[in-house]
Amino acid sequence: MVFQGLPVSDPPENWKEMEKSVAQILTASGMDTEIQKAINLARGTVTVDVFAQPKKSLYGPIICECKYWNTAVPQEKVFAFSRIVGDSGASLGLLISRFGFQEGAINAARYSNIKLLSWPEFIEYVKPFWLCETTRRCLGFGRVLLKYSDPLDVPTHLIGDQGRAEYKKLLSKYRGLVQLLSSLNIEVISQVEYPAMLRDGDIVCAADAFVNHYADMLQVRTADQLFTFLVDTCEQAINEFDNVFNGFDLDDTPYEEVTKYADDLIEALFPEEHSSSREYGENEVSRIKFEHQNATTDLIRWIRKTVRTGYA
Repeated sequence: MVFQGLPVSDPPENWKEMEKSVAQILTASGMDTEIQKAINLARGTVTVDVFAQPKKSLYGPIICECKYWNTAVPQEKVFAFSRIVGDSGASLGLLISRFGFQEGAINAARYSNIKLLSWPEFIEYVKPFWLCETTRRCLGFGRVLLKYSDPLDVPTHLIGDQGRAEYKKLLSKYRGLVQLLSSLNIEVISQVEYPAMLRDGDIVCAADAFVNHYADMLQVRTADQLFTFLVDTCEQAINEFDNVFNGFDLDDTPYEEVTKYADDLIEALFPEEHSSSREYGENEVSRIKFEHQNATTDLIRWIRKTVRTGYA
């Protein structure tokens, strides 16, 4: 599977496209970016290829220099770029080269805050930033949908028999999406504020595994397609649930009222497990949160059908 934050993961074809692609990917990774930005230094003003400011971390600005050359970058270019990064107060400099770096350049950057990256290395370097930002975007939709998918968390006692029948259909229709969202621990990932911690920790590994697993399972080619599908389908599902609960207070969920209908509604989410759920007492039923980690055959079949309409 090809990692892709935007449709720009393929190597650029010229220097202008390289600058544009770098800016697009960093923007999709939660940063404010500018191309060909003039910045003030102690010795005057200099224009940098891409200037990026992370929105949600303690990182300072990131300056990117793009070298679409047919030769390896020499060490004097690294020294010059290092002075710009240092004088500007930036926290990091990314020097991205089409044709690699001379040995002297590699040595010059070894103990500095300059990263020397080929295009594929740049994609891999920003991948954790992108995963963190993308899961934040999914989080807003995911929270609402997971709330809607729990009959014990919405006022099913207020919507009447017809409303509950429609609600049950929606639970059955979107049960695969609910389980898929639950498989991605967006709550944990969204709280990470330090990309360095995300890069080195288990969280990015878990998110990466999720992307690779479901991209293969659902026959989508890229991580971007997978997350775009999640957001678009969540929005569609939430709109349909909104229509059922239109005008009702979602926080009005008294336990003694909603549990009257919970057993029947749970069947829509877990038809194969429903027979055993009848053996539970009310206290056990109230603890069901529908955040299961295993994708069922129904989940795979339903999402594959949906994905093929626009993302396969």
